[in-house]
Amino acid sequence: VFETDNEMLNEKAQGRNVPVLLGQVGIRCRHCAMDPKNRAPGCVYYSQSLEGVYQICQNMCKQHFLVKCKKIPEDVKIKLAKLRKSHNRGSSGKQYWSESLKSLGVYSDGYVLRFTAEEPNGNTEGQKISKPSPSPKDS
Repeated sequence: VFETDNEMLNEKAQGRNVPVLLGQVGIRCRHCAMDPKNRAPGCVYYSQSLEGVYQICQNMCKQHFLVKCKKIPEDVKIKLAKLRKSHNRGSSGKQYWSESLKSLGVYSDGYVLRFTAEEPNGNTEGQKISKPSPSPKDS
């Protein structure tokens, strides 16, 4: 899970027919997404809703991680394939992914996913995240 910065606005994302917005939250492959010239198709996705992330993750696992990504270590690929075959799909789904994202401070502003301004337990959604000022050094 990442937040789009200025450099990422011009990059292509799978299945996008609307522009990516500054500060929009997306999901990307940790193995190849940081190399835009050599990354495999389907390594970056943006969802408009928390519930949509479930399907995105299913697609990434089935296609990107297991087939298209050439940078994912083979042992990780084998583990993912085993998990995919053995996992009880009834025990998790849209609600699990939605709640997991909320616990990270992700919410939908009605158009795209964003990070909250405060810690996940805070209540000031939609404000710009600011970093705390450095404390003065003790003399």
